[in-house]
Amino acid sequence: MSRNAKGKKPKHGGNAGAVRKARLFRRPRRRHAVFGAIFLVAAAAAAFGIARYSRVDAQQHDLSAVGNGTPTVVQIHDPSCPLCRELRSNVLTAAGDFSEDTLQIRFADLHTDEGRTFALRHGHTSVTLLFMDGNGEILEVQSGVKHADALRQSFERLANGEM
Repeated sequence: MSRNAKGKKPKHGGNAGAVRKARLFRRPRRRHAVFGAIFLVAAAAAAFGIARYSRVDAQQHDLSAVGNGTPTVVQIHDPSCPLCRELRSNVLTAAGDFSEDTLQIRFADLHTDEGRTFALRHGHTSVTLLFMDGNGEILEVQSGVKHADALRQSFERLANGEM
């Protein structure tokens, strides 16, 4: 049997180089497997979040729900308008206290045919809220950005039939 530079017998039956080489190849495989598993979990979570967001977003843009018996607030919304985005954020914050059975929140997106048609039919432009009864009749119109607390009070009045 051969001896190494220090005069000792090599471990692993003279196959030390092959064993070391095998270990080097094995470690990256484990590391790749771990990173691959982490990536798959993250990708699945992202896909779930996107799908959930898409369902919620689609519901908020469904203007066919107006006049279905539930009071509805419709924001005439231009996604490229900073004031519209601020109003939308405030509307969603204020609407968090209400169930969909009590008060519906919808957005007439001016970048879609349905949203533009809705806005034209009701004669209003962006940064506008339409407060509608369960039959789809306009009870009140508010223009401009409103704070979430003021919106919450208006939403309560609409939901309680006080408009």
